[in-house]
Amino acid sequence: MARPDGDPTEEPTPQRQLKARQRGEVGVSRDLSAALGFVALVGVLVAAAPAGVARVVKFFQQSFATATGGLTTASAAGNVALQVFVSTLALPLFAAMGVAVLVGAIQTGGLFSWKAASSDFARLSPAAGLKRVFGPRMLVEMAKGLLKVSIVLAVAVTSIGWAARELPRLAGAHPGSVLAALGLVAERLGVRVALALVALGTMDWLLARRRHHRSLMMTRDEETREYKESEGDPQHR
Repeated sequence: MARPDGDPTEEPTPQRQLKARQRGEVGVSRDLSAALGFVALVGVLVAAAPAGVARVVKFFQQSFATATGGLTTASAAGNVALQVFVSTLALPLFAAMGVAVLVGAIQTGGLFSWKAASSDFARLSPAAGLKRVFGPRMLVEMAKGLLKVSIVLAVAVTSIGWAARELPRLAGAHPGSVLAALGLVAERLGVRVALALVALGTMDWLLARRRHHRSLMMTRDEETREYKESEGDPQHR
């Protein structure tokens, strides 16, 4: 929508950028934070895979041994399985969350704005909610979501196709070899999905920065008024 005082053709001044930052308005991509968090998840899982596989194998060996001797119960087996699950996935999940939070903090420069965190009651009205749901921004987000799902599905299908050709050759192989092959399939899938998400997150970050910059563009009248205000402020003299 055109502004009444003209089109915004002037670059935003430092003062305008500072005011936007104080309001908590910065160009941030949640997709990039999530993508790099997923990269951390995959990386730690790949690094910890040998130890994780060893835990799983040991769990099954103990389960079979105790089951044969009649010394196990469903609850005991469930507790051991939960311990194996937590010990294997706890570190990767914490790494993913930590990296996602860190990337978000880097994008905002560690910004925390009380204005952004406080409730804006105008945004809580039903009319404002409907406007956001059916607005162009939401349509763009829906299109981005469909694109991400399509690309991830395409990557998954190619990886699963490779696995469907390779895994039948392991018929009758040692369980350790089967687990190693399944781990390789999971690693390939995770790495390819991570690369796709990073590419999409990077594009989203560039678009977010560009959108934020355009939202701060000024008309000549706005630039003139801001210049006069800054000249009238003793701190800017």
